[in-house]
Amino acid sequence: TASEGTKAKRRKLIHKGLRDLAAMCCRLISPTQFREKHMSKLVAKWETDENADIQTLISTFRTFGGWIRKPRMIKGSAIYTKNPESVKRRYITNIDKTWTGNGVDVVDMVQKVTELDARIGILAELGIAFGLRLKETILFHPHTDVIDGTDDEKPDEEKQYAHVRKGKGGRKRNIQLEQQGSLRDYQVDLISRAKEIVDRPGASMIPDGRTWKYLRRRAYYIFDKAGMTRNKDGVTFHGTRHEYAVAYYERHTGVAAPIKGR
Repeated sequence: TASEGTKAKRRKLIHKGLRDLAAMCCRLISPTQFREKHMSKLVAKWETDENADIQTLISTFRTFGGWIRKPRMIKGSAIYTKNPESVKRRYITNIDKTWTGNGVDVVDMVQKVTELDARIGILAELGIAFGLRLKETILFHPHTDVIDGTDDEKPDEEKQYAHVRKGKGGRKRNIQLEQQGSLRDYQVDLISRAKEIVDRPGASMIPDGRTWKYLRRRAYYIFDKAGMTRNKDGVTFHGTRHEYAVAYYERHTGVAAPIKGR
């Protein structure tokens, strides 16, 4: 299971690899003819081309090997490259992608977006309050997607969750609302305002008669007008997830997130 973006990226990289092999006189009649030697040839070419992310390319073809029933064919990435450092995965980022970390005032940005389109403003706030991806905010049902927790199959009203129906890769998940404090008040108020925008019970944030793709296009248009782009203010909507994650870390550990350098 993978997101649509990951599927598209894999498809593009595999097609590119097979075209590169054909250009090197290694044209394959069938995908099942792919061998480890072909991986070595591709990496050698990509290193010559100074490809920025060889690790991702090798990882994609490792997945491809599983599809053609050769799951252990592609070995560790370092075997195929002249520079093992170039294929080391880095699991801790050293780039602060939060809005505040890039000098953007969160309240001011949300206000700009809301003044242009109140519905899109709610999407931005859902990202900040719950760490949702853009598509998840679009598909959020404010009237029905706040659910009570359960304890031995009994409702527990002290624990409420924002239910994500279709997250990355189609997976569901629940995000617990804070049980007290100013953030709890903000989350409850936000849900209430979202219900006012979506006045039909059971509906998502998508306007009646429209699709989620329409609302996504509309959102990116409004974000661009408000300056929420990498080229303008240096931030994107996805920065709201980073903002949420950093705040969550600090609330639950009592110390600043490592990315903040404190």
